[in-house]
Amino acid sequence: MYDDIAAIVGVLALLYASYHDIRTRHIPPWVWWPVGITGIVLYGIRAYQSNPALLLMLVPLTGILIEALVERGDVLNLKTGETDIRFLSLYIVSALAFIYCFLYFSSDVLFQAGAMAVLISILYFFMYYRDIIHGGADAKALVMLSLLFPFYPHIAGFPVWDAPYPVSMLLPFSFSVLFMASLMLSLTPIYFLFMNLAKGNRQFPEMMLGYRMSIEEAEKRKVWPMVRVVDEEVKRTLFPRKTHEVSWDALRSAGLTEVWVTPKVPFVACILLGFLFVLILGNPLFAVF
Repeated sequence: MYDDIAAIVGVLALLYASYHDIRTRHIPPWVWWPVGITGIVLYGIRAYQSNPALLLMLVPLTGILIEALVERGDVLNLKTGETDIRFLSLYIVSALAFIYCFLYFSSDVLFQAGAMAVLISILYFFMYYRDIIHGGADAKALVMLSLLFPFYPHIAGFPVWDAPYPVSMLLPFSFSVLFMASLMLSLTPIYFLFMNLAKGNRQFPEMMLGYRMSIEEAEKRKVWPMVRVVDEEVKRTLFPRKTHEVSWDALRSAGLTEVWVTPKVPFVACILLGFLFVLILGNPLFAVF
């Protein structure tokens, strides 16, 4: 029953988020709240039925939810000395609750699943801040899936490739979803390659990362230019970052009328496909075990 509820919530949220991601590249923040809250409630029910003392794990899990979805400034500003006592207290209480559970319930499978949900979420935060995961919505989706699926779901005989223990703990469900979504995204260079070869655009490696487009058209599309103007000099930027400011006027002033661009990929849609793949088939790596 838990897996059925989690799967329905996950599919509906990702479908809705993917629709907005494809159309506008903007996802309403409220979408992720039902996902995370459902995951925490289901974990709490499991804990109450198994070992009520493990309800204490709801503290760090809720801390992860709040960290992911509640907007905040700097928790500790070393320059001004200002401190957001609310978030600082949340971090301290969550850490203490996690340590207590680790000391007394480290051998409990339910604790291990909750602990991995916390740790993998922290990894996603790190990947986002280091610009490995580009979109905030992408990171939120993965964190919420971590809370919703501390275990691999089993629904009507699926997945085909089941996750053996303890591999399922080392490669949690959300990480398998990220793996499959990234694998699907990695096929796009093949598409770009053949498309550009057919059009006679043969500049390497741009031909594997995007396509040529007039600046006038690019301004209207959801794309990043693979060049930018720095100190009045045009420089290649093969992997544009969200922190890079796009100035189409600066490119025009540099004498360019057409540029190589790379699309702003709706990665949440890739996460949806990866989610469905792992839900039905499982992680292909598990076929080895």
